[in-house]
Formats: sequence, structure tokens, C-alpha cells
Amino acid sequence: MAYFLFFFYLFLFLILVKYLDRKNIIKIDPKIAAAAFLLKVVLACLYGYIFLRYYHGDDTWMYHRQGLEETAFLKRDPLHFLHSLIDPTSYSRYMMTTYWQELEYASLIKLLAILNVFSGGEYYVNAVLFSMLTFWGGYFYYRFFSKLFPGKEMLFLLVFFFFIPMVFWTSGIRKDGMIFLSSALFFYCLHRFMAERRTLFLLFSALALLLLSLNRNFVALSMVPASAAWLISHYRGSKPWKTFLFVYLISVFLFFLSSVTGPFNLPASFVQRQADFLALKGGSYVELDKLEPEPLSFLRLLPQAINHVFLRPFPGEYRAALYVFSSVETYLVLLVFLLFFIFPVKGIRQTLFSGPLLAVLFFALTNYLFIGFTIPFLGAIVRYRIVFESLLLAVAAAHVDWKKIATCSFT
Repeated sequence: MAYFLFFFYLFLFLILVKYLDRKNIIKIDPKIAAAAFLLKVVLACLYGYIFLRYYHGDDTWMYHRQGLEETAFLKRDPLHFLHSLIDPTSYSRYMMTTYWQELEYASLIKLLAILNVFSGGEYYVNAVLFSMLTFWGGYFYYRFFSKLFPGKEMLFLLVFFFFIPMVFWTSGIRKDGMIFLSSALFFYCLHRFMAERRTLFLLFSALALLLLSLNRNFVALSMVPASAAWLISHYRGSKPWKTFLFVYLISVFLFFLSSVTGPFNLPASFVQRQADFLALKGGSYVELDKLEPEPLSFLRLLPQAINHVFLRPFPGEYRAALYVFSSVETYLVLLVFLLFFIFPVKGIRQTLFSGPLLAVLFFALTNYLFIGFTIPFLGAIVRYRIVFESLLLAVAAAHVDWKKIATCSFT
């Protein structure tokens, strides 16, 4: 039965893509979409196998087991299950310290509980169903960047559908794929709203932000100043870089001010998040100085955070295949960044300092710093940063003069 369901959903999605293409609803070659989806499913299954075979299941299989428990709860008491979607503390299994932590943790488990109804509780069938959802993250980012850079569609197909690290880490049954989907939907719909003034796209943007907050609330928080600066510069007609500089200076000020006033102490939240990670130890742990809820502490830790999130893992730092794979990925991306500075395209300021591009850059870089400040495990760093790394990669690659590089290589 599991094999039947696996291939049934696989072909069902391919038929859906073909239908959407015939109705002119999606803007992508159905053959490319099919190849991208098949790659995603293969890597989703490989993800599950690797972590079961070599890492004792890790979180992805733990989520699967908890999803099965939630499915039993759904069948036993469907009304209570529906209520627990809004208030997971009414049926808590996860022992989180706050309502929001409980809600954030439970969001993926509740989703898996529903998917299990259609998959029969089979992990690899869920991998197909999960890929059917997260595939659209790549599509919406592809469409967003293609609108900003007409004529470079193939480049964005490669980044968001065929860049193996990106596809691998966002295909596993974890929150990264949902963050990929919700952030892509947010940027795409907000851009469409500002271009077309259709309220429907603003509502979809709000829905995407809600979905983002349910999966990782600090990522949703980082979206607020990026989108605010983008909207202000768009509607006021001010220079985007000045608007973004002003908004982010105010945001940093409010971030630290929240430690002495207001309902949320944001610096303390980051300190607690780092402390929770530091308490775990083991695995791919790297030294990370203790963070304090004050500006100087964040400033002192900044070089260490940048080193961890931009440069690690170093080549040869670990011999395990995933770390070698991640090291190659890290330095391949750094090579593209280097090419961006050496061989920039003409008129780079016009696009790089536009509102939507600055929103993407500030969003990605903010999350890079969040990850560097709080996470002392290379495995988690690599996985957490992949969505933001792909955004930086897309921006950098779009501004590299590849024709000039090709000319230099043949002369």
C-alpha cells in the first residue's frame, strides 16, 4: 500500500503541474517543474534515509513519531484536535515553557498528523506530500526574482530548484521547508500587491507572515523591518537605501530598548535561545561565547557570529560526508560572492539598491546574524541558514557578469 500511495501522489502532482500549465496559471515549463519535483522527492527520501541510518533518526524521525501520536489523537477526539490547532497547550506533549514556543513546535507536528491521514502514516509517503507543499517555495522565489531580473530565469531555476544543498535541506520533514515556502510566498505576494494594488495579494502576504511565525517566530520578526522599509520607500518615493538605513537603525534601537520597556524583552529572548542551544553540547558543537542582553555583548560576539555562519564548516574540519558536502557548498557560495565583487554587471546600483532587493538582502543578513549569535552547532547552522544563503546566492549571481568571465576564460 505504501508503494502505491508513494507513486500515486507523485504522479498526481505531475498531472496537477501539467493542468496548471495548460490553464496558464503557472509560469514554468512543466518538464522543468517535473524534473525539479522528482529531484526534490528523491532528496527528501534520501534525507530521511541518511538521518535514520547514520544519525539515529534525528529530529525528522522524532517529528514523524510524534505526528503518528497526534494522528491517533485526531481520530480519537477530532474536535479537541481542532481546538489544539489554536491552543496546543490544551493538549501538550512537548513541555515548552511558553504558549508561543508550544505553538511554534506543534505546528509541524499538527501538519504531519493531518498528512498521516492521507499517507497511512508512512514516512516516505509523507516525504512526497511534504515536497508537494514546499515545491511552491522554489516556484514563488523563482517568480519573484524573475520579475526583478527578466531574461535571467534560467539562473533562478538553478538556484531554487536545482542547487542541491538548497533542495536537500528544504526537502526534509522539518521546519526549513515551511520557512522556505512561507517566506517565498510573502515576498512574491507583497511584490505583486505593490505592482497591482490588489488587496488579495496583501491578504496572502499576511497569511504567509502568519505561517512564518508559526514555524520560526524570530524569522517572522526579521521580516517586519525589511517589509516596512520596502513599503515606505515604495509609497514615499524616497531612496530605498536611505529608508532601509533609517528603519534598521530604529529597529536596532527598539530591539535593545525592549529590554527595559515594553511587553517583550527581545535581547533576553536571544540570550535564552542561545543558552538553550549551549546546554545541548555534543555533536558538531563549536565554541560560542555567552551572550548577554546588552549592546556591547552583541558587538563583542559579532566577529564570532560572522565566522560561524559565513565560513564554517572549514574544509577538512569534519570527515563525515554531510560536513564535506556543506563545506563545498559554503565555499562555492563564497566564490560566487567573490565573482560578484570582481565581475559586477553594468548598472548594478539600479537593481541592487532597489526596494525589493534590499528587503531580501536585509532579511537574509539579519537571519544570518541571528543564527550566528545563537546556534553553536555546525549541523544546525548549515540547515538553518540554507534559505537565506540561497537568497544571497541568487542576488549575487544575478549581478555577476558571466559573459565577461566566459570571455576571460577563453582568451
